[in-house]
Amino acid sequence: MAESVQNPEETSLEASSNANRPNPLVPARMRGIAGSQDPAQLSAVARANPARLLKAYELARLAAQLSQDNKAQDILLLDMRKLTSLVDFFVVVTVPSRRQASAIAGQIELEMKKLKESKLSLEESDTGRWTLLDFGDVVIHLFSPEGRDFYNLEDVWGDAPRLDWKDANLKIN
Repeated sequence: MAESVQNPEETSLEASSNANRPNPLVPARMRGIAGSQDPAQLSAVARANPARLLKAYELARLAAQLSQDNKAQDILLLDMRKLTSLVDFFVVVTVPSRRQASAIAGQIELEMKKLKESKLSLEESDTGRWTLLDFGDVVIHLFSPEGRDFYNLEDVWGDAPRLDWKDANLKIN
């Protein structure tokens, strides 16, 4: 009678398997869909540095003020902290023309450079309906009226609290 020799890999697989956690060495197609996805995070991570948060809020307010100074309309500041860990604030702005969007984007970039803030990305649609400036903790969206209706960020991020960007005394927790 042949002696049964246990494969060391099988032993380690059994030891690492857990009823609550799928074995990562088993292909997803063999575990089922539920086992292949990470559990959803219900809220974004808390921001640990209050000074960084205050700075992000001030940068968002600055972008909103520069937009208003350059005749932008319907300026909205969204607090994204509880909805995503990627960004603290969205500034959403409507501008009537592509030229005006470029002027506002340029002014925001210039002022952020003066404050030594690095721009991570600048995106523009070919049609001029949307310009995005990403400064990490703050993302500014400049939309044409049609682009704002089309992308509808206010509804997409409908759970995001709207902040009064004109209120310098607003407390950010």
